[in-house]
Formats: sequence, structure tokens, C-alpha cells
Amino acid sequence: MLSFFAIAIVAAVSPVQRAEQLYNQARYDDALKALGRSCQGATIRESEQAACEKVRAFALVALGREAEARAAFDRLIVANPDADLGADVSPKLQSLFSSAKREIAQVMSLQLEPVSPGVASGSGVSAPWPLTVRVPGDVEVDALHVHIATASTSRYSEVTLRSQDGVWIGMYEPPTEPSAPRYYLVATLTSGVNVNVGDAATAKAVVVSAAPLDPIGYDPLEPQHAQPNALAATRRRDDGDKIAGLPPWAFWTVVGGGAAVVTGVLIYALTRGGGDEPGAVRVGLTFQ
Repeated sequence: MLSFFAIAIVAAVSPVQRAEQLYNQARYDDALKALGRSCQGATIRESEQAACEKVRAFALVALGREAEARAAFDRLIVANPDADLGADVSPKLQSLFSSAKREIAQVMSLQLEPVSPGVASGSGVSAPWPLTVRVPGDVEVDALHVHIATASTSRYSEVTLRSQDGVWIGMYEPPTEPSAPRYYLVATLTSGVNVNVGDAATAKAVVVSAAPLDPIGYDPLEPQHAQPNALAATRRRDDGDKIAGLPPWAFWTVVGGGAAVVTGVLIYALTRGGGDEPGAVRVGLTFQ
């Protein structure tokens, strides 16, 4: 009878509870083995997934595997934004957790900047839209995707953005006469954890600028537009209205000032050049 109860008690202990016991015994490797490879595995109850990631992170920090611990904290915070570690944790654990929570909060605040679409060339194809997301300098992401749709469809198109000097840029080819565009973002942290900034049900409206910035015609049949990029969507401002890097008014101001100086020198030379004393300036003018 006693052995029956002992077996029942052991069976009632979940993998997470067993891992907590092993962690408290400083058996960190055994604690990780008890949790298995994933806290989303079949052996982990959904109600214990947060506790699973917490114990996993604690054990990994104890083993000096901080990058893996950071990933566990990232998964914990993404699934439970209000999670905390409590007061009785080491400064090292609290610092790593706070850093993860701060970065994820910044990622969750990312948004698409107002879009300035180009103008179609008349071929019936809309010009591509340049999509831009600015990521704070102290936030590191490995990948960033925009999921965008218009009122004419419930299907979202995925646009992969590329990082250029801290600004993530991509091109979206909208349907003809797009209306009520909406979007959400998916960012991949350096830990490999995905952070959904919204979803299809909570998508944000795309702010479309009424005045395009120097648009050019877009024709997919032209070689330079076969694969649209940032340069194919907007035209560089024409520098033809500048001379040697200066606007016209500045150039002619310089020319006028130079002419005045030369005139002054000539007048001075003519008035002083009549004598034969040493140092006199003689100016000879020849008319043909």
C-alpha cells in the first residue's frame, strides 16, 4: 500500500516541478534534462510553460550559458509580457531579464513610417511603395518583416526588409488603386525568438502621404524596374539648378563680388601708375 502511494506521488510531480527541485539541489544539467528540449513540448503543460522557461533560464545562467538563458527569457516575456522574477534572485539574473524585457518593449513599439508611393507610368501597374521601419540604435534584430494587405483582400503579403545604416527598408508592390492598407510587423531577435508586433486582427493602418517625394514612372517591363528597389521608387532631386554645388543666387553673388574687386584694383592701378617712381604700377591697354 505504501509503495502504491509513493508511485502516485512521483507520478504527480510534473517535469517543471522536478526541474525546480533539481535546480535547488544545484543539479543544473539534470534540471535541463528534466525540462526536455522545449517548454512547448508534449510533456509540459501549457499552464507551466512560463515556469519552464524561467527554470531553464536560471539553470543556464548557473552553467554560464547566458546567450541561451537570454533566449529563454525572451520566450518567457513574449508569451507573458507582465512576467517578473520576484525579489529573491541574483543581480545577474535580474540584469539579464531586465535587459530582455526592455528590448522587447522597444521592439513592440516599432511601426511603419508614412509611405510616399510613386506614380504609375500609365501601364496599369502601381509603382512600388518604399516601406521603412526605424529601429532604435540599442535594439538588435536579425530580421524584420512587414505583413501588409489592402481592403480588396484579406490575404497579407509578406515584405522582407533589409537593414541599411540602422533603417530597415523594403518594397511593396500594391494592387491597382490600393485602398485602406493595413499592416503588422514580425521581428526576429538575435536570440532567434520572433516578436509579433500586432497580427491580422489588430493590424494598424498604413499612413500614406498625399504628396509623393519626387516620384518617377514605374514600368515593370523596363530592365531597371524589373526588381524594384529604393532607387526605382523615388528619384534623386535634380542638381541641375546648382552650379559647382551652389544655388544660382549664391553663384552670381560670388561672380559679382569678384568683378567688383577686379574693378577696384584696375582703378587703383590707373590712378597710381602715372609716375616713374620705383614701385609704380604701369598698365598698358591695347585696343584692336
